[in-house]
Amino acid sequence: MLALSVGYHAGMRRILLSVVLTAGCAGGAREASLRREVDPALLHGDVRAAVAASQKLGGLDDRRLRVAAETVVWTALQSPDAEQRVRAARVALSVEAPALDREMPRRLIDSDPRVRALAAVLLAPQAPEARQVLAAALKSSDPAARLIALDGIGYLDDLPALLTRLANDADPQVRARVASELGARNPRELAETLLRKLLSDGDAGVRAAAIRAVGVRGDRALSAEVERALEDPSLGTRLAALSAITRFGTSASRLAALGSGADHYLALRAAVQLHRLGKLEQALAAVRTAAADRRPEVRAAAMNAAGELGPAGAALALPLLRDPDREVRFAAARALIAAGQPAAALPFLIAAVSTQPALPFALDAADELARLGNPLGRATLERALGSADAFERRRAVSLLAPLPGSLLLLEHALADIDPDVRLSAAESLLRRAYRPYLKRNWAT
Repeated sequence: MLALSVGYHAGMRRILLSVVLTAGCAGGAREASLRREVDPALLHGDVRAAVAASQKLGGLDDRRLRVAAETVVWTALQSPDAEQRVRAARVALSVEAPALDREMPRRLIDSDPRVRALAAVLLAPQAPEARQVLAAALKSSDPAARLIALDGIGYLDDLPALLTRLANDADPQVRARVASELGARNPRELAETLLRKLLSDGDAGVRAAAIRAVGVRGDRALSAEVERALEDPSLGTRLAALSAITRFGTSASRLAALGSGADHYLALRAAVQLHRLGKLEQALAAVRTAAADRRPEVRAAAMNAAGELGPAGAALALPLLRDPDREVRFAAARALIAAGQPAAALPFLIAAVSTQPALPFALDAADELARLGNPLGRATLERALGSADAFERRRAVSLLAPLPGSLLLLEHALADIDPDVRLSAAESLLRRAYRPYLKRNWAT
């Protein structure tokens, strides 16, 4: 079966697409127009021509839209640009579309080790050949390929030996990924031994990942190491340690001590946990102190915490809508929305999307407005689809994707001149096509 799939080619794809496009057609004038104007372009892989023709007919139906999105990804998998093949392979892995899966066996012999690793992760459950490629990827000289292959390590034999070797990998991202993997792996003795080593790693990201894994496991044998991590020089590690001790079931008095400490960022996360334990006044004290700090980044962090404290948090956020720092003002607006008082945030958000030149967070403000049902937010995101900046167009696609009524916009983005924008649109559409529970959010 794998050998047959490796021989899959464009001619066979056109035959399969013709079956898909003609199956279950209801007929009628529009269907006849789609067959005449759109299907020839789709069958030849010309998505731009298909989209251009479909726009005159009110857009593609679900079946053709799925085929167009699959064709964008399938074409990128054939690209001479390795980065495009990597991105397309990631999309294929994330959406698990059968039409794309047929192409992935060919990627097991791709010239780029990252693409080979992605294909191997996808196919490892069914194909011994893929597991061989996966094992080879874990020994690749390319750390990115080793990192990808770790996602499929559970399909390989001798897992303890593999994890032990990779826990000593030269690349910190690989070691961090091993730490995360250990959060759900047995035997306990192996996990504890490797995590104890990774907890003292020289890289802060590895230490944080190891702390998170200890918290997931609830491994109190390493509680002393977790406590020490609360003093780690890396903020990420300290926050991971707080999360871990919370999972262990730490006391309110311990959280209160952290909430009143000099480490504002740790104190704010402790405050959120205190609120969840019903200790609102102690939580508010920590947030109030940080909200008055002279550093804007601390005030912004205070607003992030305030949004999780309900109406009492909203009362702290409201005055900071007038903060001299615009990032703090935006954080305050988001806190008000999260705390259930979006009306108070609307004036700031409307001003943020209307300011020229555009503010750095203008699209984020537009996203908040759109989610609140304000038409200005959606209009701003739609305008961004026509930006000369490909990165801005790609962001607009990702922000529009979850919003109702975005199908035609995503369809149009399938024909964008930038391959990353096309792939972003294709991924969003395929997630919808192969995850039916999302359909209710996609009314056109």
